[in-house]
Amino acid sequence: MAELHYPEAADHTAKHRALRQKVEAFIAEEAQTPSRRLALRVSRFLTEWLIHHIRDEDQRMIDFLRQTRRQQQTLTAKAERP
Repeated sequence: MAELHYPEAADHTAKHRALRQKVEAFIAEEAQTPSRRLALRVSRFLTEWLIHHIRDEDQRMIDFLRQTRRQQQTLTAKAERP
């Protein structure tokens, strides 16, 4: 993301950092009071986060990277022409 100057790289990274912090909080909570209810909350949270993140966030990044790659290929092809 950084190498290709993805404009939302900082935000994307921050969302992954927040996910990691939330999972760490779940782990700490589980260590204190393991419960079936907590397991369901974790499962629900991760399912929703992953679906949203992959469908929205990652798809925007993929679209940007594809567009960047096409632009680079076009520039390379032009440069290789006699």
